[in-house]
Amino acid sequence: MDLGTKKQLRSVIGEDRGVTSTEYAIIATVIAVVLVAAMGFVGSELTGSYLDLANSMKSS
Repeated sequence: MDLGTKKQLRSVIGEDRGVTSTEYAIIATVIAVVLVAAMGFVGSELTGSYLDLANSMKSS
């Protein structure tokens, strides 16, 4: 290997920017999955509440 290739390999191996962006992407993905799951749960609970309210208004 020549000196230029060794310098390029060291700069690529020592670079942390790629790792950091990958970590941020993983964190963002986990947050998105949690939000979608929470919205699904809240949505079904909210639908049930509105149905209960509608049924109580019909029977009144």
